This record gives sequence, structure tokens and C-alpha cells, in this order.
Amino acid sequence: METLSVRIPENLKNKLKELHIDYSDEIRNYLIYLVKKYEIKSKMENIMDYGDYLEKKYGEFEDLTTSIREDRNR
Repeated sequence: METLSVRIPENLKNKLKELHIDYSDEIRNYLIYLVKKYEIKSKMENIMDYGDYLEKKYGEFEDLTTSIREDRNR
């Protein structure tokens, strides 16, 4: 495991201690959340780019729910 140092004001550190907040765990959990959030954002952008590519290659896609309903009604 790596070490990450962060400078914070002394009064903030005192408040964290006073409130018994385990700031190491809080920061670690937030960074894990942040990485997951950006990974999802990146994947969504890739999906959207691929959708744009498919649309250019094959033309505009119909709304899938409309297509499924039409097929069921036939």
C-alpha cells in the first residue's frame, strides 16, 4: 500500500479529532468512489462514441421499445 500526504489546516485536524472521524478511512473511501465514478464516466463516453460510430455507419436507430412493441403486436 502507498502513502499519500495531504496538508490541512490545524483547526480542521483538531475538529476531525474532536468528532472522532477516522479521516484516513474517509479519504480512502472517497478516493475509491472517485476512481469508480471516473471509470464509469469513461466507459459511458466510450459507449456513446461507439453509438455515434454505429449511427454513422448504419444510419439512425429506432427506439428499441417501439420496435419491440410493434413486433409483439404483429
